Amino acid sequence: MLDVLNTPWIATVLAGISWGTLLGLRRKETRAALFLAALMLIGHAVVAGIVCGRSAPWLSARNGSEAIWQLIALAPVIACFAAGETLKTLDRKTMLCYAGCFLPAAFFGLTRHIPAIRFSLKPEDLLSGRPGILITLAAGIGIVGTLLILHGREAFRRREGGRYVAALAAAILIPAAVSWVLRGSFRCHIHHYFWALLLLFFFRYDTWFSRCAQAVALGICVDGFVSWGVEPLWYPL
Repeated sequence: MLDVLNTPWIATVLAGISWGTLLGLRRKETRAALFLAALMLIGHAVVAGIVCGRSAPWLSARNGSEAIWQLIALAPVIACFAAGETLKTLDRKTMLCYAGCFLPAAFFGLTRHIPAIRFSLKPEDLLSGRPGILITLAAGIGIVGTLLILHGREAFRRREGGRYVAALAAAILIPAAVSWVLRGSFRCHIHHYFWALLLLFFFRYDTWFSRCAQAVALGICVDGFVSWGVEPLWYPL
């Protein structure tokens, strides 16, 4: 999924289409898209230059530059379909809050330098039984679960709880179903760019916890794009 964005010229075309659609049809989200694009490019420089220690802040995985185009292409999509309420009022306070949560999260990749908690969502890592991994995984599930409950409650308050729960169930069940069908031939590896990108669309309301959670998810997502690139979710055995 999203492998098509690995080709810079295709990502450029997608960026042009999405930005053109935004400017032509969704003018009220344009400021949010510009803010997100600027923030993600700053995040790109932070991840490439500090977290990954690359020779230039515009270099992404394998010393390419595709992540820049991917992030520019994603900015209007996020603005229209995820940040319509979280960035509805784009005043100084909102921007400082969002950026203040985003930038620390962009350093997510530094956790790979901590052996006790370094792991990926591969079965062999999850079943390793290492205490640091189990504690970190339990804390992560607890935090994300609590946030999803808060957002679900907000969704029901707005009378859109059914759609919210259905979308959340689809986001979990579809990859699980594909993994089941491909079992024996492929293994699933849920990269952090992917789960963070998904969570962006569920942390979507005009509340402080939703705005902060979405910004953190975006920072983690940017780290994944820049550190490792858009890798596939299923690998042949």
